[in-house]
Formats: sequence, structure tokens, C-alpha cells
Amino acid sequence: MKVDEEVVELAMFAIAEHNRHSKTNLVYVDVVQGTMQVVHGLLYRLIISAKTGTRAAKNYEAVVWEKPQGTGHHSNKLVSFKECRSVDFVNRFQMYLYVCTPMS
Repeated sequence: MKVDEEVVELAMFAIAEHNRHSKTNLVYVDVVQGTMQVVHGLLYRLIISAKTGTRAAKNYEAVVWEKPQGTGHHSNKLVSFKECRSVDFVNRFQMYLYVCTPMS
């Protein structure tokens, strides 16, 4: 699956913000899935694959709000970041469903 460069940048932003706030060292692997919603800017819900060191990659749900700042500029805010586990059910849109829980 080809992922838009802007979406990859948002995923990397989400990981960097999570690492900064939680003192972790997650490394971006891939964007697995994502949706976008228009809400006074754009609200992205991304399922991101990331790993720490040599451990196997895990999936995380990141919600990033891209807020307009006028004259074509915007700022990003990480709204939430949760670890996910895959569910073996594929819906009619061929998208995996994930159960995500807050990071402790």
C-alpha cells in the first residue's frame, strides 16, 4: 500500500510527540491504516506500526489534529496515542479492526 508522504510525516510526528511525553524510544515502521475527518481542520486516526530496538513491531493508534492557523499554515496536535492489538475480523471495506488501549 502506498501511503501519502504527508500521512507518513503525521505518523512520525505522532511517534516523536509520544516519545517526548512518555520518555520512550519508538521507531516508525509503517502506516497500516488511516482515516481523516474534517473537524475545524483535519482529524487523522492512524494505525501506525512502530518498534523499540530489536523487538517486533506493534500497532498503535494515533489521533492527530491538524489545526488551521490562517493563510495556509497549520499546526499539529497529538490528541491520543494507544497501543493496539489486531482483531481477526475484516469488514466489508477490507480494513482490519483494532482494539486500542491507553498507554500506561
